[in-house]
Amino acid sequence: MHLDTLTLLATITIAYFAGAALLGLLAISLRSLPGNIRKSWALWSVAMALSGTCAILVGLRGTVPDILSIPVANALLLIGFGIRPNALSMLNGRGIAYPWLPVLAAVIWLGFYLFPWFRDELNLRVLFVNGLCVLAMSLCIRESWPQKKEMPFSSWLLMSVFGADVLIRLSVVSIYFNSEFQSLKDAFQTPEFTIILVALLFTIVFKVVGLCVAVFEQMKQRFQQQASRDSITGLLNHRSFIETAEIELTRHTDSIDPFALVTLEIDELQSITARYGPSMGDALLRLQGQICSETIDAQAIVGRIRDNQFAMFLPGTNKGEAGALANTISRTLTKEGTRASGHRLAITVSTGVYCGNAQIPITRALEIADRCLARAKSAGGNQVLLQDGQEGVSLRIETAPSPFAPRRHFAA
Repeated sequence: MHLDTLTLLATITIAYFAGAALLGLLAISLRSLPGNIRKSWALWSVAMALSGTCAILVGLRGTVPDILSIPVANALLLIGFGIRPNALSMLNGRGIAYPWLPVLAAVIWLGFYLFPWFRDELNLRVLFVNGLCVLAMSLCIRESWPQKKEMPFSSWLLMSVFGADVLIRLSVVSIYFNSEFQSLKDAFQTPEFTIILVALLFTIVFKVVGLCVAVFEQMKQRFQQQASRDSITGLLNHRSFIETAEIELTRHTDSIDPFALVTLEIDELQSITARYGPSMGDALLRLQGQICSETIDAQAIVGRIRDNQFAMFLPGTNKGEAGALANTISRTLTKEGTRASGHRLAITVSTGVYCGNAQIPITRALEIADRCLARAKSAGGNQVLLQDGQEGVSLRIETAPSPFAPRRHFAA
């Protein structure tokens, strides 16, 4: 196959429509995928179809009216490029982040084209169109950058492709401004444009590949989160809580650094669920998880480790601080739970706290905190029981009563 610009332009056109057909087919057929992924693929399909249509109109320049091959073709190109960053933001779960871009780009282009000073100046048109394409690709890079940790391969691949696309657009502008081309056809006959078209063909292919890999990595990340997270509260489950706390504990190389492990349960949650239904119980669990997450600092870890039991690993926290934190959570949950239930419920919390240092394994600390929690519940609930010391030391319990008195009867 002879590598001339017309052949390359035809190949690029086919690549655009093939990519649009593939992504459109995936968006329609893979109904089990999340809606944001399918909508993103659909938007990319539309964008690539518009670029393919632009390539057809450009290739037919001289055989179709100029109004189709110049203003209409470039308007379609700009709309397609304006859709691209919106498709990426949709893929990232942010919805349509730049709804103004495709419409504004096309409207400004068509408005400028009405004026002879713009319409008759080839270099100015080239600068305007490619400048907006650079803006769109820069926004695509911006959308890909935050995903580099969760989706490392696809994010870096897409950012590289978008960066290459930016260089292609800048190269087109440079070629036009450094030469005296009278028409687009004259520019297409240069060796530099042949290289640009080859590079453009590769960017089209790798964009489609990057988008498919991005979905694979995103779904893998979701499955990993589902395996490590509680479905009701979104907090770490038992296994992930232990693993994460152990990793955090190893970061504290000084064995005398204090830490606290706190376990909490809503008193009589089973009775509340039996009387008011599972939805009330789930709402209280979500509320407790939210309060725990918002109360602890950034280095602390919280998880739902059993049906009605939450746990918090608090590095660098002593006995007094842990007790105060447990009381704060108890007071907040009592206040918010009573308000959220329309004052039908009086919510109280039982808490067990173990305070030690890095010499004690997390699993052992959790056992001791569980024992404190069991004693708090058997003593009537609505209190905080603490133990500090090393393994092998006799159990020493301190009680930190909640400022709210226990209430055993729920209002009708």
